[in-house]
Amino acid sequence: MNVSVVELAPTVDAAALACRQIIGTVLLEGMQDSCRVLVPDDMVRIDERTVWKLMVELDAAEEAVTLPALGARAVQSGVTARMPGGGGEGWHRPYVIEAVVVARLPQLVAIVRADSARRQTDRDATAIVAGARGGRPVVELAGDAARLAERLRTMTALPDDPCMTLATVQRESVTWLSYGRLARGKITMLDGLPGLGKSMVTVDWLARVTTGRSLPGDLFAPAAADVLILAHEDGAGDTLRPRAEAAGADLTRIHLWAADDVPRLPGDMDRIADTIRRHHVAMVVIDPVVAYLDAAYSANSDQDVRRALLPLAQVATDTGTCVVLVRHLRKSGGTALERGGGSIGWAGLARVVLTVGADPDDPETCVVAVAKCNVAKRAPSLRYRIVDAGGAGRVEWLGECRHSADDVTADPTDRTARGRKVDAAADYLRRVLADGQWHRQREIESGAASADIAERTLRRAREDAGVTCRQMDGGWWWHLPPAGGQLDAWPSGHLPEGGQERESRSNTLAPPGGQVATVPHTPSTDQVATGEPEDGV
Repeated sequence: MNVSVVELAPTVDAAALACRQIIGTVLLEGMQDSCRVLVPDDMVRIDERTVWKLMVELDAAEEAVTLPALGARAVQSGVTARMPGGGGEGWHRPYVIEAVVVARLPQLVAIVRADSARRQTDRDATAIVAGARGGRPVVELAGDAARLAERLRTMTALPDDPCMTLATVQRESVTWLSYGRLARGKITMLDGLPGLGKSMVTVDWLARVTTGRSLPGDLFAPAAADVLILAHEDGAGDTLRPRAEAAGADLTRIHLWAADDVPRLPGDMDRIADTIRRHHVAMVVIDPVVAYLDAAYSANSDQDVRRALLPLAQVATDTGTCVVLVRHLRKSGGTALERGGGSIGWAGLARVVLTVGADPDDPETCVVAVAKCNVAKRAPSLRYRIVDAGGAGRVEWLGECRHSADDVTADPTDRTARGRKVDAAADYLRRVLADGQWHRQREIESGAASADIAERTLRRAREDAGVTCRQMDGGWWWHLPPAGGQLDAWPSGHLPEGGQERESRSNTLAPPGGQVATVPHTPSTDQVATGEPEDGV
């Protein structure tokens, strides 16, 4: 009997009260799951054992535990005389008045079980002493004593501690198939509207993994490895194979699930895990993931989604496999993360969320942008287009771009309005920096805020306007070469570490429109430009 006496170390009177409270609560509320572990002998008094035995019998027969049913069962079993008060009218009142809220039942059950274990231990110890006095063989006494000692050890042992200190955890680094986009041992969500080539993008990734080629946006190339794809909505012979061949894949390293056997999450997670381990799979694509969700789980329920995906996330961690889940976007509404089909739990559980959308500048191309990354700095967005390769589509990557996930999923009307704001912010920067000198970033941002220009808009406008950013005097400064002019040569030499930051002169410029910026600044000859512009004041 695995009973811990750590809880309250109750007295006999407390155990007897707990028995009455349990019986009274069950009479009013019905048999609770936490009470089903109790057996009649756990009750302190004989009459309570009789009542509990009748209750257990009714529950086992799937009959409601009611007073009439208890009375009928007592008469049928011939135990009415052993009921409280002889089973007469009102026998239940002393129990009902002791009823408690259902939430307290587990604690009361623990008290009763601990007391029952102590009573059983007392009986066993008494029997051993009586046997010794009666001349029972020593070997038998030793066996009884050993069993008693084991029971005492179990009773007094503390439960296993599920916690650990962080100091005992081995520090690890995240490994990547594609830095900032496809992490090994993690789940990556790939969202996008139909018709933008999401499946072709995943096939291109798989092909590169199978042949040991670098993935788009990366310079290094991981070792060639096997991959697994679950894409039962696409034909293996007329769609998947032509696309894989067009992408230059090693077909012997791509594993497909049988067409007549659709695994379900999380019910078939063990089978999926066995396949990953058997073939040493480095990357898994499930396209689309909702097609593999068990019918008992709702894609719109945060709790259901997390319960279904947590086993998959654990397998990814245990095997170091990069898992890519493909999902469709809703037609409109919200940010890129909010537009994902179903519950926000899909994006919440994934460590990286990538979004595919049309390029706002070129309707013939698309963009893969990072909407969320919990384990690294967000990687730059990548442009691509779908080209024909002998009757099969193939992805042609076109390099990096500045469009964010929200940009490529925004409503065209919102996108136009956002573009106008960026253009206005770029005009502001051109006016403020028109003298070709260096100006302090924080004062430029302060002036932009006075003109109702958001920080994010200002940074996008900085790229559009061609502003150069450098660090000097301990701070960040912005510069825009005059039209057709050359960027001023940056002074040579090094600023000593911890050098004092030079404040700009108190005078300020007042460009058209009332915006304020710092006056020009010429750095001294011992300063050096390093790093990237700071992300905020």
